[in-house]
Amino acid sequence: MEVVPPLNQRHPVLGTRMVCEVAEELGLAVTDVLAGTPLTPADLRSSDLEVAGEDEITAVRNLLALIAGTPDEVGIGVRVGMRATLANLGLFGFAVMVCPTLRDLMTVGLRFFSLTALHTSVTFSENAGRMTMTVDGGHLPEDVRMFFVEREVAGLFATLPPFINPVLAENADQVRVEIAAEASYLESLAALLPIDGISFGAERNQVSFPSSMLDAPLPQADPATLQVCVAQCEELIQRRTRRHGLAEEVRNLIVATPGSLASLPQVAAALDLHPRTLRRRLAEESTTFRDLLGEVRSALAAELIAQVGLSVEEAASRLGYSETAAFTRAFRTWYGMPPSQFRNAAVSGGASSALVARGGAHVSGGGGGI
Repeated sequence: MEVVPPLNQRHPVLGTRMVCEVAEELGLAVTDVLAGTPLTPADLRSSDLEVAGEDEITAVRNLLALIAGTPDEVGIGVRVGMRATLANLGLFGFAVMVCPTLRDLMTVGLRFFSLTALHTSVTFSENAGRMTMTVDGGHLPEDVRMFFVEREVAGLFATLPPFINPVLAENADQVRVEIAAEASYLESLAALLPIDGISFGAERNQVSFPSSMLDAPLPQADPATLQVCVAQCEELIQRRTRRHGLAEEVRNLIVATPGSLASLPQVAAALDLHPRTLRRRLAEESTTFRDLLGEVRSALAAELIAQVGLSVEEAASRLGYSETAAFTRAFRTWYGMPPSQFRNAAVSGGASSALVARGGAHVSGGGGGI
């Protein structure tokens, strides 16, 4: 399972705020760091502002240019990442803190990945009784790639140990951590984990551990609080993904025909627009027909699988996928698990059911729907 955030994905302002805080510590002007973005220093104090990925990358480029050739350049990503706390992530952070197990933590992290400040991709794979998590920045522009990898790795080290260390300590001789950087400015991070199997200068950034650790109880587990946090995270994502103007009208038209999803030409005809004009006007609202179709499919997929009870093949066909495998891959991207596991989680109830209550996208109106 791999999650790769698109470069144009919006992120909580937290990431840019931490960049600017470190810049101020270095005696730099925040306005210089924000140059070329629509952000102002006052925006950084917002509790719910989202920043376009490109704008955060611009701020990082500015910071790197301002400290180029100075001692501060080495390990600057680590310095920023070490400022991270789960409390800064609001509802998502609290949800992570009260997860009953590492498996629940991974599920929450994947489901609400868009609520994090991560720019790197995260991959989970299980083989021969071991789980491996890899953090990679290969999809990011080369000039900022190392910064974001350093920041994300340091952020994980800074936020996770307080409540996963007891589990790590019990399996200290079986946990392996590889860091794709030299140890000179990362040794302080290594000291945060109660394990010895940490190597530096590796080919990748990854941690591997026995799969049995996934179900070991975490010390701050609170299923009731998790259920509340997850439900509120779902609501937050739905609020953020609601559309207005033409985009909202297009989404409603996509589901207006009973039994099928409308195509771009069909929606354009319903709006009395040429398809090229529709594409242009959607671009003016910073979206595309493909994005809107994906949001609709995501929301309806959850309902068709968990509530309507369609088979995976039936849901795939209903949502316009010519191959069931393509639908399953998309479903994993949306919900961090295959459709069959999603259905079982919905049936089992408890905290897990809150994870799958509804899809992340909001679909309103429409005629007959799917």
